[in-house]
Amino acid sequence: DVKQVIPWESNSKKTYDRLLSSDLPAGMTSPLYVIIDSGSDDTLWNDLYFNTTALVYHQIVQEFQSELNSDWISNIAVVDGVSISYQMAFDIVHNVNNCINQPGAKDYKYLFESLVNDDNTSAIMEIIPPFDTESKQGNDLISHLRNLLKRLMKDSTYSFYLTGSPVNGYDSMTVTFDFMPFVVLGTFIVIFIFVGFAFRSLFIPLRYCVGLCIPLSFVFGMSVLIYQDGIFNDVFHFQPLSSTIGPMYWFVPVLCFSLCCGLALDYDIFLASRVYEFRMSGYDNNSSIVKAVYETGI
Repeated sequence: DVKQVIPWESNSKKTYDRLLSSDLPAGMTSPLYVIIDSGSDDTLWNDLYFNTTALVYHQIVQEFQSELNSDWISNIAVVDGVSISYQMAFDIVHNVNNCINQPGAKDYKYLFESLVNDDNTSAIMEIIPPFDTESKQGNDLISHLRNLLKRLMKDSTYSFYLTGSPVNGYDSMTVTFDFMPFVVLGTFIVIFIFVGFAFRSLFIPLRYCVGLCIPLSFVFGMSVLIYQDGIFNDVFHFQPLSSTIGPMYWFVPVLCFSLCCGLALDYDIFLASRVYEFRMSGYDNNSSIVKAVYETGI
């Protein structure tokens, strides 16, 4: 959600709220784009390209008729529900027979120039959903749109690509979460190996690995209770401790894992190191523990 990364009292947040209150679609801040590429050796000046673009447009409208407004989907082949042939588009863009003076011709030429690349080999279709494209609903739309484009591309000579800043964010989140289990496993393996060699013990690294699970479970569990379930909404009436802005930003748990591991291990290793030093100096177990706690201040 965009509101999760914008400071709550900032001008950006106030501007975003004004945008939503003005009946403009929330997706206007981060639209989605479908690139229809004809290939480097061909241009879009043919019936096949315009028919393909119109087909993609109608399929998207039909597939997502309950989620998307066709008026907020811009492309060069269908304008205001009216199909544009390639010959008509060519005449308007190149002002054949002075047709630029026809009603709506200047608007179409501006639209064409804003959606087509300089080589006339590909064009984009701009999709502005009525909801935030970086929300969970936006992520679901991105996933379903990709599946639809893959199906359409099987029967087409052109290539279709879905892009835009929400798509980049969705891909980053997906790849990060796919690798996260390996990061967690690798972290525990590294901790076990280094701590085991440092203290020449199997028990201490096992204790650390188990001990890490406690603060991590507490941090993530409390985060869900506070920011998703809203257990403090009616208690403190304090914005930073409420669920009014929705769940946490997806990168927060990833970052918190590293921070929690570092903080949990840091003081634990300080304490264990001092206990080990005093024990090697001749103190008994109880004296080593008491003296280590006293000197480290933990």
